[in-house]
Amino acid sequence: MRRAVLPLIAMLGLALAGPASAWEEINPKQIRVITPTTATSYCIDVPKSPVCAVETFLACTRRIDKAMCARAGHPDFHYQDKPEEKFRYRVLSVKVLTRKDILKEDWEKPDGLRPDDVKVIVQNLDDHYSSFCPKSGCPTTYWVKPDGIDWRVASWAAWYVD
Repeated sequence: MRRAVLPLIAMLGLALAGPASAWEEINPKQIRVITPTTATSYCIDVPKSPVCAVETFLACTRRIDKAMCARAGHPDFHYQDKPEEKFRYRVLSVKVLTRKDILKEDWEKPDGLRPDDVKVIVQNLDDHYSSFCPKSGCPTTYWVKPDGIDWRVASWAAWYVD
């Protein structure tokens, strides 16, 4: 009986490791890539974590994929003219928000930020939109909210806006 239980416990451990790994430690030096058909991320189109939701949104906007954008929380996103050949980026940081992280005006909005929403900062390595962009690329902050068992990108702000 014990011999039969051990493999079951091992299989259960592996099954549980999948969802938990969606919250893996990020490496801000790791360059990630999205192309029209491939990506270095394992979770694009499966927004089970805040980073996966952001990567799904990044992929949907570069691939012009309305269904994928809907899964990321933006079914009516205004797309660019054609898919991007290659998008390189880094996930710089992921932070679970607390009450003190949220501005009063954001807290008071019905759809505003709440504790346990997540802030994800991504650096676009290929775009240099203004003189404020560092040579290493322009950062964008994404605010992500839980939506049942998935996550959705609620809003974003590019740091390079003049």
